[in-house]
Amino acid sequence: MPNFVTKIFGFPEITSKLEGKDEKHTKRIQSGLTLIKELKKIFGLMAVGNKKYVEPGPVLKAIIDDNGNQIQIGEENDIREFN
Repeated sequence: MPNFVTKIFGFPEITSKLEGKDEKHTKRIQSGLTLIKELKKIFGLMAVGNKKYVEPGPVLKAIIDDNGNQIQIGEENDIREFN
């Protein structure tokens, strides 16, 4: 299993709401946690399923822009690392 997938599966489940230094930062944190949760689901489905395709919609909906807004599907954007 590739290292990235192993790290995603090994990421702990966080049940409490984490707060950032401001609203944008909080949105980024929550989006990141949602992204990890959805990646776990999609990788699990891919590992145990026989389907050729797994719907990536929930994973894509978890990706946000610099302002904390959901990125529109079909819109071409670069995804940058946030500090």
